[in-house]
Amino acid sequence: MSSNAESQNSKGSFILKDVMSSVSQKMQLDFAQLTAQITHKPSKGTAREEIVRRFLEERLPESLEMGAGEVVDTTGQRSAQMDLVVFDRLHCPRLVQVGDIRVYPVEGVQAVIQVKSKIDMPGLRDSVENIRSAKRLMKSAFYKPTRVMDHWTQYGKTYDYFPMTGYVFAFESIDIEALGKGLDELNRESAIPPEQQIDLVCLLDKGVIAHNDADGNMVSWAEPTNPDTGETTVTTVRTRRSLLLFYVMIHDQLSIAKMRPVQMVKYIPQTFLFGDDEE
Repeated sequence: MSSNAESQNSKGSFILKDVMSSVSQKMQLDFAQLTAQITHKPSKGTAREEIVRRFLEERLPESLEMGAGEVVDTTGQRSAQMDLVVFDRLHCPRLVQVGDIRVYPVEGVQAVIQVKSKIDMPGLRDSVENIRSAKRLMKSAFYKPTRVMDHWTQYGKTYDYFPMTGYVFAFESIDIEALGKGLDELNRESAIPPEQQIDLVCLLDKGVIAHNDADGNMVSWAEPTNPDTGETTVTTVRTRRSLLLFYVMIHDQLSIAKMRPVQMVKYIPQTFLFGDDEE
């Protein structure tokens, strides 16, 4: 290394992994403090989710916003309560917004996140079902793309909209290998299709649980490794830089999504539109 290069490096280079290490340590410290100081479980849960929400909102594109609540579709189906809902700031209306109670149309939602203090197998099972309740909702109330290039290929399928992704973030966990094996078994036992599976899990204290594609590459969504059966392959990465890996994977996934404007008229019954509603 030249003396000039050494001089520049001594002044401090920007190294993302070091920045994320510092952020991870602070998140763990904040979590430890709220665990020690807050005994009320709902309040502890809200504070825990706020730590994650603040981290993501400060680092994801400004077009994305986050809140908590339920997701609904035009058929009247609704999700379980989501700890964090990632939605398009420009194109996603809030159908209900009263204090902490919010309801979002599925067409404007890019991702849902479940946040856990410590995740074990029962907690993983709950997360699987909660995220599935949101990802199985039908996106239909949007303006269709007019160009082939505006379609999206994921989960072994081609969509004319951006399919919802689902993540889990846990501050602490049981063994990562046991959780990865458990997630794989839950997907297979319940025959959960790729598009309804958890896509990525961040275990702040241990690593990341993701999926491999058919070529053996780690991807940030549940891509089928067997196109004929639709089976996916869960992979685990034990690393001290779990926050960095989680961040770059969901950033690259969410930042390229192009959300369609929501067609709100489809949320109103046709009988109402034509004047036959009883009320």
